[in-house]
Amino acid sequence: MNQDFSKVFKTPKYTGVTLSLLSMFVLASMLVVWDKLSISPSGKNSNALEIICEIEMKQVMSSIIKSFYKECGIGSNVAFLTEKEISTFLLTESNASTKILLVKATSDEAIKNSISRNFLEKLTVGSKNSDPRISSSKDPAPCPILCLVGKNVPKPSHALALARFLSAPDRGQSFLEKDGYNSLSGDPWQRTPAISIYANPKKQNDFTPAIRDFSTREGVQIEINFKKLKSVNETISIIAKSNASQYFPDFLVGYDHFLNKENLYLRLKHKDSKISCYVSKESKSLHSAKRLATSIQNYF
Repeated sequence: MNQDFSKVFKTPKYTGVTLSLLSMFVLASMLVVWDKLSISPSGKNSNALEIICEIEMKQVMSSIIKSFYKECGIGSNVAFLTEKEISTFLLTESNASTKILLVKATSDEAIKNSISRNFLEKLTVGSKNSDPRISSSKDPAPCPILCLVGKNVPKPSHALALARFLSAPDRGQSFLEKDGYNSLSGDPWQRTPAISIYANPKKQNDFTPAIRDFSTREGVQIEINFKKLKSVNETISIIAKSNASQYFPDFLVGYDHFLNKENLYLRLKHKDSKISCYVSKESKSLHSAKRLATSIQNYF
C-alpha cells in the first residue's frame, strides 16, 4: 500500500495587515455608539484582523477573540455595532470585503445581496434561540450565528484560522455554549489543518491550481497523491480491512466511478458542477475538506 504522500503545498507565511478606515459618512453616523476592542501586541492595531461584531455578542466574542490571540498571537481590532448599524455599513461601505463579520443570519434581501458580493466564506458557528415573545411563531427556529470572511481580507489564512477557532468544539464552541448559544460540531482545533488528497492524474493540470489557491487562502497544508482509480479502490479497501481509519485519505477528487464500499465517504457534488468530490467521514478536517470541495467546484 502506498502511503507516501508527496507534499506539494505548504502553509504560506504571512506578514502584517494594513487596516482600512471606515468612510467618513459611516463613521460620523456611528461615532456616538461605536464600541471598540483592540487585541494586538503592545496595543498596536497595525498587524491585526478587522472584525465587525453585533454588540449583543460582545461578551462572548471578546472572550473567544482574546483566547484566540493568546493561543495564536493573531491580534484583532473589533468594532461592536448594533444590527441596524451593521446593515448601514453593508449597504454603504465600499471596503466591506476587507472585513470579518460576526453576525446573526438575516432575511433582508438587500443585506444578503451585499454579503454575497463582499464575502467569500460564510461559516455557521452556532445559533441562538429566538424569543417567542418577539417572534410570530410559537416555536421559532434558532437563529444561525455567522462568521463571514471578506473576499479581500488582507490576511485570509488568519481570518479563516479565527473561523475554525470559533467552530472548534474545544475552543470557541465551549465559550458559546456557556453563554447560552447552541453549539455546533466543527472540526477539532488545529492551528494548521492538514488534508490528504487522492486525485485523478488525468486532471492534474486542472486540479493543481485550484487546490493551491485553497491552500494559500485557508492556510491549510495539502498532501496530494495522483492515483488511478483502480489503485484508489484497492488502497481504501485494504485500509478498511485493517481497521486503520487514520490512514484514509481525507479527500478524493475526479473519480466518477469510485466504489465507496461501506459508505466510508460523503459524496459532494454541486448541481452545476461535473467534478465529483468525496470526503472521508473519519477526517479530522471534515469541514475544511468540505470547503475544499466547494472551492474546487466553484473554480470550474
